[in-house]
Formats: sequence, structure tokens, C-alpha cells
Amino acid sequence: MKKNKVLTSLLALFLIVNAIGFPTFAFAAINENYAARVSGSLERDIKYQGRDTYTVGFQVQTLNGAQLFANQALFIAYDATVFEWVSYDATTNLGGAGLSLGTGFKEFGGCEVAWTLSGWNESIFGAISTDGKTGYIQFAPYRMTGAKVSLTDFTTLQSVRLAFVPGKAFADVSASSIRLINLEERDALVLSDIMLLNDGDEFHFYGNRNLEDTLPKPIIRLQLLTGSAPVTSIKIDAPVMVTVSRGRTYQFKVTLNDGAADDNVDWLVSNPSYAQADNSGTVKIFDKTGTLVLIAIDPVSGLSSSVVLRVV
Repeated sequence: MKKNKVLTSLLALFLIVNAIGFPTFAFAAINENYAARVSGSLERDIKYQGRDTYTVGFQVQTLNGAQLFANQALFIAYDATVFEWVSYDATTNLGGAGLSLGTGFKEFGGCEVAWTLSGWNESIFGAISTDGKTGYIQFAPYRMTGAKVSLTDFTTLQSVRLAFVPGKAFADVSASSIRLINLEERDALVLSDIMLLNDGDEFHFYGNRNLEDTLPKPIIRLQLLTGSAPVTSIKIDAPVMVTVSRGRTYQFKVTLNDGAADDNVDWLVSNPSYAQADNSGTVKIFDKTGTLVLIAIDPVSGLSSSVVLRVV
């Protein structure tokens, strides 16, 4: 299972660090009882004005007996030069409210959503940036029954439909066509976090404005027209331990098995208070000394590779 492979890699690196005498490092308090992902897939049988559509879903899995309760939320962005937001029955262009990034103002319009679980309130919002290049979606399922729910497999809480804009098609979808919003967009949209889950006793966050992450980074899993081989091996092109400098930015890459493409590889760090990684392998080191782990994951196979970053 993907999480077990990642945890095994982290444990091995932890033992190596201690064995060679470097300081022990502490991870942020990440709750491994929850996993979230955004899943996108082509829908050739569902057309909007004769054009193919693409379904995007917010999926959650609960582990070790954990449950969900009340409200959850996840914010994503999509390439509005490739997609336009349409109703789930593909009859209406929903567009989105005008949005001026950086003004400290957000204006979302309610949009139609599809459901896979009973007892959830329809609450989903969207907007388009004023330059027309980026669309934003807020998945915000709210459980109305008052009951907690366990999701032993990845389960879609909400899904929306995008249609290809005129002149665009499935071949134009890339790994960056649908993504999590970044920290700058979170602040411009006046949001507190990028994702939150509620277990009935407390909230768990990813990308919170003021608190350390307590959830793993959600995975983006998109159906792409790459024609590449499945990933069977992955390795970060770096030693098992790398010394990096505060305030610097570094570019990391992975080596995959022959014929595999790295378009879908997700990058994350064990402690976001020390560094930030994007989906291209670019890692920005903050002005803070310490030790953390950089992880590259193929979301389809679940295979991963990790290196220790020692910030000096």
C-alpha cells in the first residue's frame, strides 16, 4: 500500500540519520488516518455542445477506524485555457464569479455537483481569475445526518464536470492542468487553509495559514494521454542525504523505469515549515535550519523515493 511504502522509506532514512550521527529531526504531527486525492478522468460519452468532458472528484479514505463528520473542504485550481466548468448534466456553462487575485477579496458562485454518498449537503463553489487563465473550485461537502462515516476505500465525496474549451481536447491535459491551489492563491482568496477534514472531535489541516500541517498533502491523480509505460521503479537523482542552504531554491528530478513518464510524480516534504515543494520537483528552502525528508511519489503505482535534506 502506498502509505506503508512511504512510511518504510522514512523509517529507513530516520535510522540512517541516527546511525551516522546527525541530529534527530522531528516530523510535523501528520495524521496518517486520513488520505485525500483529486481524481480526474475523461468522459467521452458525456458531451457539452459536442465536446468531451472531464470529471473531477474530491476523494477521501479513512484508515485505522478513523471517521469523517460534518464539514470538509478542499480548494483546487484548473487550467481555464483547457477547461470550462459546466453543470454535471453537461447542459449549462457555469463559468464563475470574477476574481481579482491579490485584492484580498473573494467572490464565489454556487455550482452544481454530483454525489456518491447520501446525507451530504450540496455546497460547492467556483471562480475564474480576471485574466481568464485559471479556474478555482472549492469542494465543501457537509454531512447533514449528524452521523460519522468510515471510508475504507477512496470514496468520492463530491465531483464536478469540466468541458474542453473549443479547440482543446484530451491530448492537451497535462499533470498541471488540475492542481491544488498554492499558498499565494490561498492568501489572495482569503482562505485559512487548502484542505480540512473534520472527524467530529477536531479539524485536521493541510496548508493552514497559521498552523503546521496535520494532514498529508492530497494527491492529484489525473487520466492523461501520455502513452507511457507504468511506473515500476522510482528514485530521486540525489544522495540519500543532501546538505542545502537556507533561503535557496533547488531543483530535484527522478529516474523512472524505461518508458515511464514523470508527469504524475508528486513531491512533498515531511515538514512544510522548513521547505515547500511543487509538482515539478522545485524545492524552496525557508530561512530556518533543521532536517526534513523530501519525498517523490508516483500516485498510480504508489511507489516512492525519499532523501534527507539537511538545512544549514
